Amino acid sequence: MLAATLRAIEERLPGAEVYVFTVSDRADEAARTLSMVPLRVPALDRLEECFDVIMSLRPRQVVLLGADGMDGAHDPNFSFSLLALADLAAHAGIPATITGFSLSCDVDERVAAHFARAHEALSIYVRDPASLTRFHAFCPDRGSLVADVAFGLHPSTELGRSKEVVEWIDRRRAAGDLVIGLNVHPLLYRDVDQEAVAEHLQRFASTLVSKLQRGHKLSVLLVAHDFRDASADVNCHQVIAPWLAKHLGERYHDLCEPLPAWEIKGAIGHLDGVITGRMHLAIAALGQGVPVLGLNYRDKMDGLAELFDQRHCVVSTADYLAVDPVIAVADAFLREIERNRATVRAKLPEVLRMSARNFEHMVSASVLLPS
Repeated sequence: MLAATLRAIEERLPGAEVYVFTVSDRADEAARTLSMVPLRVPALDRLEECFDVIMSLRPRQVVLLGADGMDGAHDPNFSFSLLALADLAAHAGIPATITGFSLSCDVDERVAAHFARAHEALSIYVRDPASLTRFHAFCPDRGSLVADVAFGLHPSTELGRSKEVVEWIDRRRAAGDLVIGLNVHPLLYRDVDQEAVAEHLQRFASTLVSKLQRGHKLSVLLVAHDFRDASADVNCHQVIAPWLAKHLGERYHDLCEPLPAWEIKGAIGHLDGVITGRMHLAIAALGQGVPVLGLNYRDKMDGLAELFDQRHCVVSTADYLAVDPVIAVADAFLREIERNRATVRAKLPEVLRMSARNFEHMVSASVLLPS
């Protein structure tokens, strides 16, 4: 998402100097790697200090990457602080934009109240129809519909560490297999007794493969997309990987190491379909015309699927945890894979145009990216 944003800025404002708020040495290093200037602050909730930094720069534009961080579901204080900074910039006469974000059904009341009274000059973009409906419940006259910034990320055409994976995908497809990416993550289990998680993962993987293989010649690529501590995908994948490797043999492979987003997107584009609970892995697939079966959590897959007329390809967390319902939907998903692919590809050009609208208010010179 950040790489897509930087590309959009460069296309619109060649040579613009981009600053980004950081709170750690690791973040400073990452910023410099992407040719941004880090602005080190103690914490983003130190609003006065952060705003003083903005005012000392007097940038021509402030851009807040909305994504899935604006509803307060993960951290209300974090969401409120970012919104407050963008709003303060707008009050100070600095053009400010919040790029497309999604909202769950659990929007923090303090965040909702601040959105409702935000300065009229603050440009607010919402990244899917379902989220925009939720946003209008507390802010009826604001918010423009876009698609996620990450749709603008260009996939890598040069294979690095993913070369082996892409070659495996191409071999399995040449052998007549449907090659499906699979991803599950700990947030799907937030309301489950943690002692029961491993048992469920084993049951899900074994049922998925055994039942789907009856009607489909299937190969599975296990894909990790998020590596953040307790919520990292590998915490689930390490449970099911041994079973998949044992029972699928050469029809199993994994892509479970951190890679640049553009390289992951390049590899995902070779698949026939993806089953995932991660929003941005779904975007990487859909953005190349690869159909997705979304495992919903916090109601965030519905709106993304709606952009592609794929609401039938979303499974609730409850149905995922029950196992049998998700297997039935997955079977239908695979049987209709060609129709799903055709629908996704037909919708993709308009979604890409909607993604570009995140930057329609971009102006010249320095850009500041709170992140």
